[in-house]
Amino acid sequence: MGHAPAAALPRVRIERELSLRAVLTGAMLGILLTPSNVYAGLKIGWSFNMSIIALLIGFALWQGIAGRKKERPVWTLHESNINQTVASAAASIISGGLVAPIPAYTLLTGHQLDPLPMMAWVFSVSFLGIWIAWYLRPALLNDHDLKFPEGMA
Repeated sequence: MGHAPAAALPRVRIERELSLRAVLTGAMLGILLTPSNVYAGLKIGWSFNMSIIALLIGFALWQGIAGRKKERPVWTLHESNINQTVASAAASIISGGLVAPIPAYTLLTGHQLDPLPMMAWVFSVSFLGIWIAWYLRPALLNDHDLKFPEGMA
């Protein structure tokens, strides 16, 4: 059995994924969406990760710019995914440590935490979440025998 000549192979277009504009867009949207996430969480006791909002705003922003300037590369689906992940991580990590446990502690004890213990709490909760995700990644995403390998449905 011989291999097909190189000229017969289809050309695969590599889409931009981890681009600087996707990470920066996600970071900026995360910064802008975090206060609304904390406010909503404190008001109704439920926090959101803001991923859908970040996806829609990032897509509309970069597709609008790409439509006006033809030489600018189009915003890809993979860049939208990076944007959405970064913004969601920024908006949910902060609210995860501040929305439920800190107000509950204040209501139960009547004491407010000083800034240093509060920062230690947020760092600890964030680190624990990242560590658990890192630990579970091989079992939940890298196992190719799963029904949806690599997290792709």
